[in-house]
Formats: sequence, structure tokens, C-alpha cells
Amino acid sequence: MNDNEIKKIFNFLEELSWVFKSHKNVDLNDFLNEIRINQNIRNSIMHGTINESRLSEKDRLIGILPKLLNDKKLFSRNSDLIDFAESTFNISISRPEKRSRYEIIGLVIIEILELKNNRVLDITDAIQSLTSNTKFKTMLKKKKNSPNFSWNEAIREITNQ
Repeated sequence: MNDNEIKKIFNFLEELSWVFKSHKNVDLNDFLNEIRINQNIRNSIMHGTINESRLSEKDRLIGILPKLLNDKKLFSRNSDLIDFAESTFNISISRPEKRSRYEIIGLVIIEILELKNNRVLDITDAIQSLTSNTKFKTMLKKKKNSPNFSWNEAIREITNQ
């Protein structure tokens, strides 16, 4: 699909949104603006005009965290996710026994958005290493079962290597 066809589709959707708005109070313009912004960002990244290093550490962390938290070998139980969130980010999750795995992951990510902690850089680097290096991941999975395991110590070890 070329740029001209994409523009035609956007124009059509914009006009359609006006029709919906006049009939049902449905405003698709906000949605279309978001699509345009995302398309522009995607194009900029693909063409190299946006440098990923300009992303904040929090943005990087949120980008890589789902891959880590969804690892069922590393976090086999919901309580493992809760322990990680509490010990690493000092995030407290209310009523954890009533929450699904994916709800816990989502809550952790949302709480990180609100985090004002200078440890984000170290944590981001550690998690990046963890998700991209199978050696670290295997080592952590073994250590995690020990009685004295600490996420803070594990992150410190990873960042020092």
C-alpha cells in the first residue's frame, strides 16, 4: 500500500467519523490522530530519523518488561511476579490473590509509569541483559529457587557483569 492510498483511507475514515459523530456522539478523530502519530513514529524509526536512544529509560523498561514478566519458567506463579514487583520496584499490589497473571503484569507496568526512581536505569539495563542473554536467564532461574534469593542482588550481579 503506497502513501497516496493510505492518505485516501485516512480521509475516508475522517469523513466517516464525522458521520458517526453527528449521529451517535462517537468521535473517531481522536483515534485517527493516534493512528497518524503512531504511523509517523513508526515511519521515523524505520527510516532512521528517530534515535531509539532518545527514548526515556522508563520507556525502554516498559518495552522490555512484558517479555521478562511473561516468562513462565522464571515466574511460574503469580506470587513470583508479586515478589519481583515489590522487591525490585517497591510496588505493592492490592488483593494479589484475586488477580490474574496478565492483570498483575499490567499493574506492574502501569505502576512503573508513575515511578520516580533513579534505579530505573540500572533495572532497565539488567532486564535488557536478562531478556537478551540466555546465560543470565539460566543462571537466574537456578538461583531463584534458593531460599536466600533476592531480586535486588540478582539485578546488582547482572549490572556488574
